[in-house]
Amino acid sequence: MPDNRLLSSKMDRRVEFSKPSASADAYNENTDFEVVYSNFPAHRKDSSSSQDESEDINLIRGEARVEWVIRFLPNLNIATNWKLKDLHDGQTYEVTAPPTEIGRRQEIRIVTKLIQ
Repeated sequence: MPDNRLLSSKMDRRVEFSKPSASADAYNENTDFEVVYSNFPAHRKDSSSSQDESEDINLIRGEARVEWVIRFLPNLNIATNWKLKDLHDGQTYEVTAPPTEIGRRQEIRIVTKLIQ
């Protein structure tokens, strides 16, 4: 069992999770999002294949891929059509992969990309 003090110091950001509302526009796209979890502790981890290539890979792809680590919550139903907003700098990210469990019910990894 991890020490709660270490876990809380690692979670240095606050994020907000939003899911699409039930309404859709004429193109059947969700334009409105409703906040489901707000002020949620998280850790931002810029991801890449290696530390030295992180900026080059993001430039080649034309997108900024970011991994987030949050505390494990049972029955957390975050989907790939949700958005994540970093309350520290105000940037919004789109969830690009289903959340994955890290360890045995310790943390959850969420892969996102920056919305331009």
